[in-house]
Amino acid sequence: MFICYETTTGSDLAENLQNALRKRGIVSFVAKPDLRKHIREMKTWKANRDEALKTAHTFILILSFEELTSSEIIYEFKFAIWRNKRDSTFSIIIAHDKIIPRTQQEILSSMGIDTAEFPQIDFDTKEKLARIISSRLNDDGTVREPRSKYAIPENIEFKEEFSSVLTIVTRLLEKSDGRGPPTKEVESSINKLVMLFKKQIDNWDFTAVEFATKELFMKLYKFTENDYYLELYSIFKDLFERAHSVNLRIVGTMINAFNEILLESWIPKYDVEKGEEAARVLLRLGIDFLKRDHSVTRVCAMSINDLAMEMYEPQILSKEIILATCAHEMVEVKPEMKDFVDELVDLIQSNDQLASEQAHRYTYLTKSIDYAHAEQGDYGINITNFEEQFLYPRLKENINANIEDYVNFLTEFEIEDRDSVTSATYDLIDLITVYESVCPNIAFEIGRLVSQMSVKSIEEMFNHMVEGSKFLTKIYRGSEMLSTFDELIRFLEVNSDSENIGVGMKTWGFTTIKFARKLSREEQRNLETLAQKHGILYGADFKLDSEEMMFTVDFLAYPNKSAYDVGKLVAFLKDVNNTVSIASYSTGIDIGLRKLSEKNVSK
Repeated sequence: MFICYETTTGSDLAENLQNALRKRGIVSFVAKPDLRKHIREMKTWKANRDEALKTAHTFILILSFEELTSSEIIYEFKFAIWRNKRDSTFSIIIAHDKIIPRTQQEILSSMGIDTAEFPQIDFDTKEKLARIISSRLNDDGTVREPRSKYAIPENIEFKEEFSSVLTIVTRLLEKSDGRGPPTKEVESSINKLVMLFKKQIDNWDFTAVEFATKELFMKLYKFTENDYYLELYSIFKDLFERAHSVNLRIVGTMINAFNEILLESWIPKYDVEKGEEAARVLLRLGIDFLKRDHSVTRVCAMSINDLAMEMYEPQILSKEIILATCAHEMVEVKPEMKDFVDELVDLIQSNDQLASEQAHRYTYLTKSIDYAHAEQGDYGINITNFEEQFLYPRLKENINANIEDYVNFLTEFEIEDRDSVTSATYDLIDLITVYESVCPNIAFEIGRLVSQMSVKSIEEMFNHMVEGSKFLTKIYRGSEMLSTFDELIRFLEVNSDSENIGVGMKTWGFTTIKFARKLSREEQRNLETLAQKHGILYGADFKLDSEEMMFTVDFLAYPNKSAYDVGKLVAFLKDVNNTVSIASYSTGIDIGLRKLSEKNVSK
């Protein structure tokens, strides 16, 4: 059994229920005591929580609070509903504290979750809660009576017609490769889909609306990539507006369908592309409703956050950053937005903390900020002010916490296993490479804290780590290792065979420059202009997308088709380096060497 509760008001209720069930031999999961045990065992709490959600026979939601603000509770309940729809043996019971108004049900209803579908009980003491729940369970934790099945008639005729038209649309898109202006046939078919969908909205057919929302997205989202002309949200925008004009619960039903799509992009199959496209639809919906209905925007934000706190993918968290930026820009006009912005900033920081603690993904927030920069033009915003005012201060808090955790880890590590330093070395390299762009002195700050501990064995281990890594030796001791693009350019200047005497380095062939982050369309255009300035034309000798640039180095290094001239290449690379951040550089290299003496190879 999985017991879901709010920590400040429901811990005693949940733990008392767990103890009562334990006496019957029924195993249950309660976050506070159970996760503390898993953390001691060095397991990730999220993995254990999710495993409990996947394997429980029954889900108990204890409503002991008035305002439903916990993203964890919302996530766990959505997960339970997702299982409930797919597993006939899995049951949900909702327990209400009698003295608490049922405002939580209104909030859940706005998300498209009808609590009336599930068995409900009322209680006024923790003992009564335990008695009622225990009386409804078999010894294996299953519910004694089969879960209630409401006979909601399926609109078979609508499903068949909608699916048929949707199949026509997808075939037309596949036939045209999805590129170019939409044909009249495609437009006509999409219009028919929208008309069928709107009819179900007007009829308040929640089941049909949920079906149509998922089918429409799942069949069409693949046609929104790259050069495909289909703008999925333009279709959904019309439908969401119709739903909002009819009944807010219908909007909630549609968003709940997207919640399931988001969850299914994480389990059972990990599909970042699907998750990002669904998050993008909710982002645009949230932005559109900022001025009209803040409650819709908040539900969209929480749905995006649910996935961001599970997948740790910058494509997802960046959508939350963009939505928070849009909300921040409205604070002067609508001061009530400030609390919403603060809530989102807290969630963004929390997601970054979880990624660091649970998955050692120190890059989560920094890469998400970069991704948001690349996409900000699509939403007509600039995140720089929001980034500097809110995100960087929170990022620095997380960095300081990670540094402190790392130094404390060295203390525990030295005690438990002073011979093996591999894990600690890679963690140190990760911290430095990820954060030095934000905190340039991070390596020396860590070194200073280690020295301040004044523990000889730890200092010796730290020095051993530094001396055992070429990268750390470069950082702490100084070496000739190339670690920045500026150093690479200087290396080319110093070591190239500029005199064409057969001694030194020459580069040739295709060169690939991978960018440190995804580039915006404007940044790509700037690089195209830069290449043209250096005489490189788009085509066989030059290719560019949002993640990398490829060009034939011979065009720059061999301007006269014979003599090698590194000057033009260096000038181009310097301009590129001043325009974008570069992650890697690969090219063909020949190195001519001097012959200082004859080697006698005879035996």
